[in-house]
Amino acid sequence: MTRGEDGLLLLGASSLLKNVQDLKAEREGVREGADPEAVHRSRVASRRLRAGMTIFPECLPDRKGRKWMKEIRSVTRALGEARDLDVQIEFLREFEKNAGAAALPGLEAIVRLKRGAREEVHPSVVSWLEDLEEKGMLQEMERYLAGEVKRLDGADIRSEAAHASGLEHVSARIHDLLEMEGCVPRREAIEEHHDMRIAAKRLRYSAEAFRPLFDDRLKQEIAALKGLQDMLGEMHDCDVWMAEEAALSNALSSAQDAPAGLSALIEDRRGRRDRCYEAFVQQWAELRSSGFFEGLEARFGDLSGAREGIREERLKELAMLVEGMDVDPAHSRKVTELALALFTELEGIHGLGGEDRFILEAAGLLHDIGWVEGQEGHNKTSRRLIMEDDRLPLLDGERQLVAAVARYHRGRLPRDGDKEIGGLSSRQRDRVSRLAALLRIADGLDRDHAGTVEGVTASVEGHTVTIEANGRSDLGAAAALKKADLFREVFGLRVAIQ
Repeated sequence: MTRGEDGLLLLGASSLLKNVQDLKAEREGVREGADPEAVHRSRVASRRLRAGMTIFPECLPDRKGRKWMKEIRSVTRALGEARDLDVQIEFLREFEKNAGAAALPGLEAIVRLKRGAREEVHPSVVSWLEDLEEKGMLQEMERYLAGEVKRLDGADIRSEAAHASGLEHVSARIHDLLEMEGCVPRREAIEEHHDMRIAAKRLRYSAEAFRPLFDDRLKQEIAALKGLQDMLGEMHDCDVWMAEEAALSNALSSAQDAPAGLSALIEDRRGRRDRCYEAFVQQWAELRSSGFFEGLEARFGDLSGAREGIREERLKELAMLVEGMDVDPAHSRKVTELALALFTELEGIHGLGGEDRFILEAAGLLHDIGWVEGQEGHNKTSRRLIMEDDRLPLLDGERQLVAAVARYHRGRLPRDGDKEIGGLSSRQRDRVSRLAALLRIADGLDRDHAGTVEGVTASVEGHTVTIEANGRSDLGAAAALKKADLFREVFGLRVAIQ
């Protein structure tokens, strides 16, 4: 089984392509507005697509991919408001069937309010549809992803890269959810319960994204997560109704007999919230006592090569190896620390993600290992050693990126035709340039190898990025400014050091 990325890319591209096609299939139903389920299915498809773009960013083209993500976010928001109103109207209609006669006038008035609001938001839903069709974004995404699926045809999705990515995503989402466990015994923790619902949904989407790695044998686990998400979702729906009580009372102040209907509604939602909460507490206790989350993580961890591919573990292994490979490991650690700080401070500029952060950290740790063969051309030597040393815990697709970023930490800038970036896609070459731009500045800041700069912050104003160095040295500032040449070229921004 290869450690390469083609299997992961095929898994991601296939998943994203299905989400795009599902979203396209519902356009006419949403436009007509007669079938609330069309909006529901579109919202689910857009949510899955948005989640998939976060899980599989490497499957998207560089700048265009970021633009697609922004557009899909706006789609999800537009659909969300419409769907929430559809759900409320549907609930009210069911609630009316068993409501007393005194409550009906008020409930009818609330239905009219909600229908009026739904009619108001419908044009915005249609607007995004027309906007997407005018731009041809969904068709563009479909063509690109279909091309990727065709290009990768024959790759084994059960690759170690896919296994490692699955374990990493699911482990992170489990951690996020369990961090919120403290709110479970607190009945009044409304906002925390809502956040927990979102965390459960993200865990479920991650598990579903990697479900093909198990021949689709994650049915029970995904069903359990859906049950948890649904229970928390119903609690949230009740909370929304109760939060609206004052606003609805004001809106219905002139409606005859409205208070009785509103009181019946709120009383029912308050009681339902209490019952859902008790069921949720029991459900959570059963999941925890059965070791559900530990078992889910273990299933992903048992996939071949998955644990060896976890980035955090590989970085620890890499740091240990560097101690014996680098003539000055303290300098490499400091440069890596500063590069990662710049990565965090400038997220709004570089637009890179978690995988890129890993590439930068690995390249920072390894950028000077070429010094073992002398100072001259040590950046090129570092690249060669990274490519040749099988001890380094790098996947095939990562190795060339790490080696290229390390190569360009000094010297001339990347250019077309360089063998160091030969075979990389345009998106990958762009990632190398963005990451190397950060690494060059960080390396300059520790020019004296003395660890003088303890940390950095950065701000952007106009066309200038100002980097404030805590413990700034004149030598380091001058070197960092000189090595900001790639940053200026890639981002079109001037750099100032304070």
